[in-house]
Amino acid sequence: MFAQTFRGLFLVVFLFVGAGFALPVLAAAPPQELFSAVEGGDAVRVEALLKSGVGANAVDARGVPALVTAAGRGAADVVLALLFAGADVNAADPSGTTPLIAGCKGGHTAVVQALLEAGADPQRRDGDGHTARYYAEAAGDPGNLVVLLEQFGGGEKVRGVQRFVTVPLYFSTNRKPLAPVKGTAQYGAERDAKLHYGKCEVTIPVSHVPGELEGPSTLLLELSADPEKHIILKDAREFGEQEFYRQLKAEAGPRDILLFVHGYNVAFEKAARRTAQLAYDLKFPGIPVLFSWPSQGKILGYADDARTVAASVPDIERFLRILIERYRPEKIHVIAHSMGTHGLTQALARISDSQKKGHKVIFNQLVLAAPDIDGKLFREEIAPKLSHLARRVSLYASSHDLALAVSHRYNDGRRAGDSNPEIVVVPGVDSIDVSRVDTSLLGHSYYGSNRSIITDISEALQLKKPDEREFLVRRESPQHRKYWLFNPTR
Repeated sequence: MFAQTFRGLFLVVFLFVGAGFALPVLAAAPPQELFSAVEGGDAVRVEALLKSGVGANAVDARGVPALVTAAGRGAADVVLALLFAGADVNAADPSGTTPLIAGCKGGHTAVVQALLEAGADPQRRDGDGHTARYYAEAAGDPGNLVVLLEQFGGGEKVRGVQRFVTVPLYFSTNRKPLAPVKGTAQYGAERDAKLHYGKCEVTIPVSHVPGELEGPSTLLLELSADPEKHIILKDAREFGEQEFYRQLKAEAGPRDILLFVHGYNVAFEKAARRTAQLAYDLKFPGIPVLFSWPSQGKILGYADDARTVAASVPDIERFLRILIERYRPEKIHVIAHSMGTHGLTQALARISDSQKKGHKVIFNQLVLAAPDIDGKLFREEIAPKLSHLARRVSLYASSHDLALAVSHRYNDGRRAGDSNPEIVVVPGVDSIDVSRVDTSLLGHSYYGSNRSIITDISEALQLKKPDEREFLVRRESPQHRKYWLFNPTR
C-alpha cells in the first residue's frame, strides 16, 4: 500500500508540474517544517508538504533555499521532489552557493546529475568567484563530477527532469566472460582461472521504494526494462587490474568503500543491480564495489553453487589481499549474504592465519546477512578469527529463513543464519535476531528488502553501537550470552 501510494503521489506531482499546473493548495504548513524534512532526507514528508502548499522555493532564516540544503546533504530523492514541484534549479544562498555548487562540494554524483539534467548552470559563480567545477576538483573529483560538468558545459537547459539516477560501481569477478552485448561486458556461470575487473553503471528510478529491486513484471505485462520504473544494469566495462585500482583510488579519494559479496542463485546482472540498490538505499557516501563469484543464478543450482563458492575462496582471498594493499582497510566496509558469507569468511580466515603475530588487518564494519555457514564451524573456527579482522562484526539471523532450513537438511547441520531454536552467539560478534520482520517469500533476502533492516545496517556503517541503534533490544540467550532482538515497533 505504501509503495502504491508513494508512486501514485509522485506520478501526480510530475504530471501536474510537467503540464504547467500548480500543485493543489491545501492547509499550508510552516516553511520550517519543510526544512526539517529536507535536512532529515525525508522525501515522503517533503512531497506531502509541497502538496499542502509550502513553496518549493522556500528559504530558511539564513536565506538558504531548500534545494541548496537538499543538494548539499546528497538527498537525491528530496532534490528531485523539489525540482518536480518547481524549485529554481539555480537559486543561490546569500553567499552565492547554488544547488549545483552545494552538490559538488559534497561530492554527490546523483544529485549533480539530476541538477544538470534539470538545467543547472555549471558556469554560475559564487560570491568567491568559483564555479561548481572548482569545488568538484577541490574535493578530488569524486564520482567523475568534472566529466559530468563538462557534458553540460554550456549550461543549456534540458526539458523536463530525467526520472532516474545513475549509480556507478566497481566490480571484480572470477566468472568467465561471455560475448559483449551492445558493448556491455557479460559474465556467465563458469569459473575462470583469473580475476576480471571493471566498472558498471546501474540506473535507479526516482520512484524506487527502499528495499525493492524493481524489475519488469509479467503480471503487469511489462516486457522490457524501463529506467523510469526499474533498476537496470545500464553498462559494464572491463579493464585491467592496474586501471581498476587506479580509477577506484582516484574516485574514492578519502571516502569509504562498501564491498558486497552476493549469495546463492544470483547472476552477475542481478548482483550488480543489488549492489547499487543497497548502496543507494543505505545512502552510502562512498564507493560501492562488487565481488561476483560464478553462481548458477538458478533456484535448483544449490549444489553447484556450493561447490563453486568453495572453489572461489582463493580468488576472493586474492582480491581482498590486493584491495587491502591498495586501499586503507579501515576504510572498507563489507556486506556478504547467504552462501557468499562462506566464501568471504573462509578467505578472511586464510588471511588471518597468514598474518604475522601482532600484525592485524582491521576492516571497518563486517556484516554477515543470513550466513549459510555451519553453525558449529562458525562458532569454533571462523568467528574467533573474524573478530580480530574488523572493528565490528554483525550477524543477522532469522528463524523464518526457509532457504537456510533447506540448506540445513542438505548440509546436515544448522546454519549460522538460522536462529531456530536459538541464535548463534559468540564473543566479538553482534548477533541480531530479525525473525520479527521477515516479509519476503523465503525470508532470506531481508538484508536488502526490508527498510528497517536497511536502516539498522546503515546505522552500523555509521559506527553506532548496538545499544545506540533504533530497532535493537538487548536480550540474553539461555547460556546468559548477550544478543540483540530486532524490534521494529520499539
